[in-house]
Amino acid sequence: MKTKIWIIIAVVMVLLVLAAVIASTNHHTPQDEMKDMLNRVEGALGEEWKTQTVTEVSDLVYSDEEGNTIIYYVCVTSYYEANANNQTGLNMDSISAVINPDEAESSRECTVSGLPAAIYQKDGRAYLCWTIIPKLSYVIEYDPAVESEADIFRMAESVPANASRKRPP
Repeated sequence: MKTKIWIIIAVVMVLLVLAAVIASTNHHTPQDEMKDMLNRVEGALGEEWKTQTVTEVSDLVYSDEEGNTIIYYVCVTSYYEANANNQTGLNMDSISAVINPDEAESSRECTVSGLPAAIYQKDGRAYLCWTIIPKLSYVIEYDPAVESEADIFRMAESVPANASRKRPP
């Protein structure tokens, strides 16, 4: 009888250890999945093709009691074969991950903290875009009928222009 109990305990322990190993090895983060997808694409292209850049966009959504939203996008571009030093001014490749400037209904140049910037409008929304360093761009999407441009610029200028000395969020 005692032998059966020990066998059952041993089998249960083996199953628990096996389940823990499977659970820990199958945990994929979205970043892992993105890297896996990029590796598959690169493998399909062949040796003559090299990754130039990858832009990851994170968004922070703010809303009020009336349901109005302001979306603050952080665009972080990783440079591989491309040279980050060739990128000057507004990083249009990075910003295009949020809004395609060619599809904007209107646009105008401006500055944020002394840096080149632009405001694009499309479908009743406005997009204030600026680049701090080639690897780090920001876009604030808002409804110009609800939010004043002064408030949006105050929000944009709360990010110090010297944030390039710090690690991107």
